[in-house]
Formats: sequence, C-alpha cells, structure tokens
Amino acid sequence: AQDRKAHPYANFSADVNAGSTQNFANNLNSSQNDFLTNTFRSNIRYSRSFYDSPWSFSANAGHDQNSQTGVYNFTLPTLNVNKARTFPLKGVFNDGPKDKFYEKIGWVWSSAFQNTLSATERELALNNWDQLSQKCRNGIRHTTSLSTSLKAGALSINPSFNYNERWYFKTFGRSFNPETDQFEADTLQGFDRNNDWSFSTSLTTKLYGMYSFKGKNLKAIRHTLTPTLSYNFRPDFDPNVYGFYGAEGALSSYNPNQGTVYGGPPSSNSQTISFSFVNNIEGKFLSKRDTTSKFSKVAFLENLTFSGNYNFEADSNQLSNLNVSGFTSISKFADLRFSGIFDPYTYVISE
Repeated sequence: AQDRKAHPYANFSADVNAGSTQNFANNLNSSQNDFLTNTFRSNIRYSRSFYDSPWSFSANAGHDQNSQTGVYNFTLPTLNVNKARTFPLKGVFNDGPKDKFYEKIGWVWSSAFQNTLSATERELALNNWDQLSQKCRNGIRHTTSLSTSLKAGALSINPSFNYNERWYFKTFGRSFNPETDQFEADTLQGFDRNNDWSFSTSLTTKLYGMYSFKGKNLKAIRHTLTPTLSYNFRPDFDPNVYGFYGAEGALSSYNPNQGTVYGGPPSSNSQTISFSFVNNIEGKFLSKRDTTSKFSKVAFLENLTFSGNYNFEADSNQLSNLNVSGFTSISKFADLRFSGIFDPYTYVISE
C-alpha cells in the first residue's frame, strides 16, 4: 500500500492472494491452515483526484476463487469516473450578490465500466482465449442527478431528479431450435442500451406551540412539531420482450439484460407518498440549583415520531403500517425508549 503522504491526489494498493487446486502439494513449509483454506481473494486499486477539480478516477482489478470447485471469478477491470456536486448555473445569468433559485441546482455525475469473467481452472489458458472472451460480461453505467434546496417562507422544498443509463455490447435473446422444437437462449452481439429515471421531492417545516402555566415550578411547555412530506415517482421501464417463446409456442417473455453486469431498468411503476411527524415536548421549570440561570429545561418526550407511506400503485392495502417511536430521559443514567407498529387493515370486531 502506498503511503498517503507520498502523493496527496493519487493512491495505489494491492492485496494479491491466489493459488490452484495443487497449491500446497509440493510445499514442505505448508501448515494445516493452508490446506484448510479453500478461498482466495485479490484486489488491486488505483485512485486519482485532481487539485481544485470535482473530477476523480479509480481503477480496480480483483478475483476470488475456490480451490475445491476450481471456479475463478475475475473483475478485469472496474473503471470509475466521478464528478462531485457542482452548480453549473451559478453566475451564468446573474451577476448580483444574491443567488437565484436556479443557481442552487447541484449536479452529480458518475460513470463506471466493468468487465467480469467466471471460468474453471481448466479453462484458464491463453490458447483458450476465444472461448473465454465469449464468457466475459461487460457494460458501462452512467448515473447523474440534479437536486436543489428551496425556501418558501417557513417551508423547505428539496426536489431531486435521477437518471440512469446502461450500455452493453452483448445481450441475450431467443432463437428457435428446429431439432428440439423449442426457443433457446441466444447471445446477441452488438451495442444495446436501456435507461430509467425517477423524481422525488420533500416538503418540511417546523411548528411551535407554547403553553404557559401559573404554577410555582412548571412555567411553560413547548411543543415542536416537524412534519415532512415526500413524494417519489418512477415510471414503468419494462425491459421484457414478449412473444410466443414458451413451451409449445405459449405466450411468454424474457429479459434481454438478464445476466448482464448492471441488469436492466425496473419493470414496474412506483409512486408513493411518505410522511413523518417528529415531536419534541419539553418543560420550562424554575431552577432551584443553578444560580446562573433562573429557569431550566427538561425534555419530556424526544423524537416522538409517527411515520408511514401510501403506495398509489398497490392493488390493495395502499396505506402502509404506521410506525411510532420515541424516547425520554428518566435520569442522567437511564433512557426509556419505545416503538410500535399499527396495522390500519387489521381490526377486531367484538360481538
């Protein structure tokens, strides 16, 4: 492993542990633990960042193997390019000292390339490269998001848009085999892509309530309520190919991205609203011990939370269970914590 002080923006490390089924057969210095070790793993990593730049780069190569089964799984390589959050519209249309709402839109980007290979020990040979290359699984994934935080009086609004795209150079289809009279899996060479996106936003604020008393000790109770409402939406990106691919020509479907390194997009609609209500209740007492302050605060209930969600796409029982949790301090040395779950669709009818 390279010393972090050697270079402030680059780092290299390697941990290589490999063998074969006959790994210790001719080694007179082998121990009992060596013979009992069935798995080997390796990882080599290089990372690079740049001064005063949001971009960074990393490369990984690794493997794992089982000496009993003789199966090797290689990752050769994994390449990542990442861009930290920046504000691309800042200062573009506005020269004033105060930022406009669009200048607060942050952008994040990452791209990754991965190539994997799974093979047995007997297959690992340079003269067998043609067969090994057919077993490789590789692809490129791009992920980007736009997000911001807005203020509308006492309300905080946090919208976010996320986009994913996957590139493949090999997918899987179905071809008819006249000898078996069945459709069989077939490898399709060539470029293919799929994508999906989602949108989410949250709305939160704080509400305060004060209850005063005329008692000698308890002067007031303050209630702080923090409600949060979130909305999440992702459309249907069904990647399946439909046709008469089943047994005896029955209507069926298959996913051309099944078995690829990054898979395919989600195949169902998603639309939910989540809600939570966080309560804090504390009392204001006349202090009898603290000479520096006339009053002291005591927390009655802390983080008393009610939460749940509503799923618009569910066929039934769209409202989730309602979760309740919170805690209170009994003394300096003990807290009382509690939680519960309420099912809105379960009830008992008494006769």
